Amino acid sequence: MSPSQSAKVTGTAYLAFFATQAVFTRRLTRKKYRTFVIYIVRDHDEPSRRMSWREIALVWLCIFGAHVAFLIALALTVNLLSNRVSPEALSRIANLEPWLRFFMVGPYSIGLAARMKYPGFRLRANGHRYV
Repeated sequence: MSPSQSAKVTGTAYLAFFATQAVFTRRLTRKKYRTFVIYIVRDHDEPSRRMSWREIALVWLCIFGAHVAFLIALALTVNLLSNRVSPEALSRIANLEPWLRFFMVGPYSIGLAARMKYPGFRLRANGHRYV
């Protein structure tokens, strides 16, 4: 596979991942986690578990932003290390990227989205334990 074809496949994979993530952002408040539940708290309103499309978009943008920041930081790191490290080591770093996104950036971005104060609403976790 040529480098341009590889870049197209990678770009398509990222696009599919972030589009799917946008669809599943709605599930963030609908799912009952083992020890907590996430509610939407709107200004002067009762907590709810239903999000409007605008709210879904704002929460998704927060999650998306954390992923993009990670990808940019990783690209800059690989670029800086490219002259100092062997190509095999750079390949290993590139192979770790999906795992780092899944196990580190994903939970961090959801926690960040839960702590953010959005215009007109915020997310609140209720339950026995929320870490």
